[in-house]
Amino acid sequence: MFEKLIHADWSMHANKKWMAIAERTESGWRVSASCRVPPVSEFFEKHLFNGKTVLAGFDFPIGLPLAYGRTTGFDSFPEVLAMLGEGEWSDFFNVADKPEEISHRRPFYPRTAIRGHKQVHLMNGLQFASMDQLRRLCDRQTSKRRAACPIFWTLGANQVGRPQSMAGDPLSSPPFPTELACGHSLGRYTNCRNSLAVACSAKRTRKKHTPTWELNSRPAQASAIKPTAFGQENS
Repeated sequence: MFEKLIHADWSMHANKKWMAIAERTESGWRVSASCRVPPVSEFFEKHLFNGKTVLAGFDFPIGLPLAYGRTTGFDSFPEVLAMLGEGEWSDFFNVADKPEEISHRRPFYPRTAIRGHKQVHLMNGLQFASMDQLRRLCDRQTSKRRAACPIFWTLGANQVGRPQSMAGDPLSSPPFPTELACGHSLGRYTNCRNSLAVACSAKRTRKKHTPTWELNSRPAQASAIKPTAFGQENS
């Protein structure tokens, strides 16, 4: 089982990134006081890859909308994750501020909160007919909750686009094991030393948006996480 648990409250501002750590001891779990998240390289070396089996949770979305994912040319999220911020995908995390700047390789919009920015600009720029196509399946409305904000939209109190656009820093930087960042079963790692499992650990909000640990599926417990390809949907 995991020897170390980490939750990181992410933000686009370094002084608003906080983390809490619990470590297993012979007498039980020792929980440390919350502290600031250090620079990525230090975070990796000191907290993630230090010889212990770690479960790390981040409060930004992990994964991409299924409809969008199918347009990338990749078969799954792990494949595209390794390319984000590089080469043809170098502008992926560069938030667009004008409708004409939006593209499949630059999907986050808008960069500034000024009058005139509309979600229809995002739909048109990415060539989708509805905002639901820009939501992961776990973000869509159900009989018990409202729809969550599409991950590429960066305005409003419930937006998650800003944190996710900043998530590219830790998730796509070496030596982060991208195969662990996309919703594979945690069970295959719990008996390994020096291993890491990553999950979205977003809290419930007043609007009752249910957190998810899956790439493109309904909310599930950690034991039920399954790998998901862009060409398929989980039942």
